[in-house]
Amino acid sequence: MAARDTHAVAAPIPQDATARAPAAPQAAGARPEICICCGRPLEPQAVRGLTFFAERRVVVGRGNEVRLAPILFSLFECLLEHYPGLRTQDAIYDDLYGARHEAMQPAPSVIRVQISKLREQLRPLGITVINEQGCGYRLAPFGGAA
Repeated sequence: MAARDTHAVAAPIPQDATARAPAAPQAAGARPEICICCGRPLEPQAVRGLTFFAERRVVVGRGNEVRLAPILFSLFECLLEHYPGLRTQDAIYDDLYGARHEAMQPAPSVIRVQISKLREQLRPLGITVINEQGCGYRLAPFGGAA
């Protein structure tokens, strides 16, 4: 997978599922959040009732805010990019680790471990990762019809 722009908001998402999040009301004299590396305003993206701040790897929904580790955020982006479709374990592995030399790649079982961690992190947001036995993983419908 190609290197990502550090300021890119979540991976491409089906058009019917996306909308810009409304700007958060600013308190008198408050400044909008800005990127610490370049000073650009951080822009959220809303998807099916969730708000994403890719620069901070934060997902907000159901009144909860979850900050994901870099690998978990990349995994979530991978699944969200193909929502509501299925992503095979091999495809997820390639998306996360790319074409590294075989000696440097983690064991394929690491995907199961990362999926488990992601499930736990997304639970407060009402998002479930489904394992289609022998096929791969996908996100269960959330925030409205699939």
